[in-house]
Amino acid sequence: MPKRVKLYHGGILKLPADIRRRAKLKEGDELIIFVDRGRVILVPRGLLDPVEEYSSILGDVEEDKVFENGLKDLRRKLMGSPVR
Repeated sequence: MPKRVKLYHGGILKLPADIRRRAKLKEGDELIIFVDRGRVILVPRGLLDPVEEYSSILGDVEEDKVFENGLKDLRRKLMGSPVR
């Protein structure tokens, strides 16, 4: 169910406790934020950046390119439409 949150001075956004619990977020966690068609989307970084976690296993990988492709795939899944 959608929740209303307030944007505070300096761009601080407070997420309700029940949202943090359901998303398994804790203080210090990093979120990826992007805007798609006027929607602000927050995604826990660990869901989008497996390359960073496994880069030693993968070897020589263009992390920025892999990350950008991951964002495009996520947008397609979330919005149900092709991404440019």
